[in-house]
Amino acid sequence: MIQDSLKNRKHVIEYCTHHKMIPTEQQVEEILKVGYSLASSKQNAFPYKVAVLGTDYKRSEHLQKLCEGKKIDKDGDLPPGATYIANPSLYHLGTAAWTLIITPRMAAPNKYQEMQLDKHGSHWEYDTVEKQESCKEAFAVEVGILATTITGAAMDRGWNCSYNVCFPKQIEKYKDFPYVDYPPYLIITLGKALRFKGDILREESLAADTRPGFDEIFTLVDKDKK
Repeated sequence: MIQDSLKNRKHVIEYCTHHKMIPTEQQVEEILKVGYSLASSKQNAFPYKVAVLGTDYKRSEHLQKLCEGKKIDKDGDLPPGATYIANPSLYHLGTAAWTLIITPRMAAPNKYQEMQLDKHGSHWEYDTVEKQESCKEAFAVEVGILATTITGAAMDRGWNCSYNVCFPKQIEKYKDFPYVDYPPYLIITLGKALRFKGDILREESLAADTRPGFDEIFTLVDKDKK
């Protein structure tokens, strides 16, 4: 079940690069088709596209450096005496067998939505850059849904996935990735994990790296009345 798979998901630090431990194109396509079939989108627009990059470790290392550069730009200059350390959470980008780069897509309405737009005089939200920009937070939520369904499908089949949102937002940074028309929403890597985040952290670090408690996130506003 997808629930059993997702509860075991961990952030990948390094993927296995042995050719026998790399998903085939057919296996990846099956994972993506299952994940896509389980995802949902407002008005069935799915206003994003996914560039599916196969095994090219030189390109993967280049992408990792690009994302590491975003971290450097964000952090700024090091304080005196400090030593720069590359972010281990980005290592998975360099060894990924497959990489999915999800970017915005100008999406036209389907026939049903066209009828509804004509009937109610509404405006479509997904066909211009300006509208994409104003709605990108909502669209990013839909990308998160897709990421979850793809991850579940991958893990059901014995593979691993990790995510990255630390990447440049300037499109000119992607000149070596011509299929990237707009800054990404999300980057997903897929393969067979060799090491996870928990494998490189000390026990005290693992114990301290906790998620917020359930009650900090969820508030039951309307409780059952007895």
